[in-house]
Amino acid sequence: MAEVEWVNDLATRDVPIAAVVSADDGSLTRQVEIAGEQFTAVSFQKVPGEIGSREHWTPAVFAAWGQLTGRLHRESRRYEPVSNRRANWVDRLPSVILESLDDEIALQRLARTVETLNSIPKSNQSYGLIHVDLHFWNFSVSPNGLTVFDFDNSEYN
Repeated sequence: MAEVEWVNDLATRDVPIAAVVSADDGSLTRQVEIAGEQFTAVSFQKVPGEIGSREHWTPAVFAAWGQLTGRLHRESRRYEPVSNRRANWVDRLPSVILESLDDEIALQRLARTVETLNSIPKSNQSYGLIHVDLHFWNFSVSPNGLTVFDFDNSEYN
């Protein structure tokens, strides 16, 4: 729900994204069971344009990509989670099973790096909810511009 709420908030601000499509009953998510496993299903708008085509690797598209990334960050500064909050970048750090001294040294260095990064002051001007995975396969290019989708890796960073 945290992802869905943020995506819908961006859509209300006219950010070009694939917005969530409500089900017939108005719900934004549906719990489904497939092969004995529980999943949360969400429908998003179909995006116009092409995805990942090298022909769009142009200075104009790269500039639009940067502008759109900046707009996502700017609009997210005003977003307040309704019911759920996305993960923090620290929550997504890999867990490692120690198998050697090298692993232990790496984890010690990671812990120091995390401590340093966590000591940096956080404000909505420098820290907030971001897409994290905004690469060429997660936006489309059309004559109307770029449209972003695939917000599942979003986090506070």
